[in-house]
This record gives sequence, C-alpha cells and structure tokens, in this order.
Amino acid sequence: MLILLLSLNMKNTLTKTSATVATAMILIGSALKANAEQPEQFINPTNGNRYFLTEVLSWDEAKAVAVAAGGNLVTINDANENAWLVDTFINQDVNFLWIGLNDTAVESAFEWVSGQPVTFTNWASGEPNNNPNLGGEDLGALNGPLNPFRRPTGTWTDAPNRARLRGIVEIEAAKNIP
Repeated sequence: MLILLLSLNMKNTLTKTSATVATAMILIGSALKANAEQPEQFINPTNGNRYFLTEVLSWDEAKAVAVAAGGNLVTINDANENAWLVDTFINQDVNFLWIGLNDTAVESAFEWVSGQPVTFTNWASGEPNNNPNLGGEDLGALNGPLNPFRRPTGTWTDAPNRARLRGIVEIEAAKNIP
C-alpha cells in the first residue's frame, strides 16, 4: 500500500501517509498488547457462567480482581461444577488454585465470598485442618496434581494467607455481556 502511494503522490502526501501508517501501527500494536493481556475465558455450558484465571496473587488480591471484573472467586455448587473446573483449569503444572471459600470471619465456619450458601464441599482427607504450623489457614483452594501433599486432584484444602496462587474467577450468567 505504501509503495502504491509513493508512486502516485507527491512528497507532501508521502509525509502525511507515513505519519498515518506509523499511527496505525502504534494503534495496532497497542490493541494486540491489550488483547494479549486479557485472560482466556470459558463459559460453563451447564450454568452459563463465565470463568477465567487470575495471575499469581494473594487470595485477597485475586478476590479484588474478581470483584473488579464483576464477579467473585468461584463458588462451587456441586460435583459437576467441580469436575468442570478441574477439566477446564487444572493441568499437570498446577499445584493449587484459589476458590471463594473461606473461614476468615469465624474459624471452621466456611462461607462463599459470593454469599451463596455452602451446599457442597469436596475437602481432601484431613482437610480443612487450619494447619497451625503455617499460622492457620482460612482460605479455600482447589488441589492440582503438583500439590506437595499428594492430595487427589480436584479436592479442596485450606491454605494460609501468605500463599500466592492463581485464582478462579466466576462471573454469573446474568452479568455476562453477550
């Protein structure tokens, strides 16, 4: 395109065209960078909710990312949703992923950050244990195959506040933009 413009236009037009091409390249580069920074999102066909993973963050930081996106850290309502999350987000490189379950208000009284009732749990054997060696554990996490405790993949554990993991964000179908 630039060669065709060079052959058809005078020097003045060439300067304007070069500036326009340069501006367009900057805009395209910015758009590609912004698009690359957007997390890959998945729709659960059973409930229509949208999900994505945060970067590696504290639980509170992951929760803030979820709220800023219009959702929460994931609320897992049943075994089918738990299985879908494992199939979608767990690979051989995952140790744990944050979920929205916590007992920060009252020890051993786990609740979802979404405010939904706790109607399903999938704790690994011996969990939650509020491990005192770690200063207590108040935050729910989904076990992946690289968890150092060899807990079954897809079961849950409670994790300490100091942990830094990726989190699963859930945005309810009613809030999804078509």
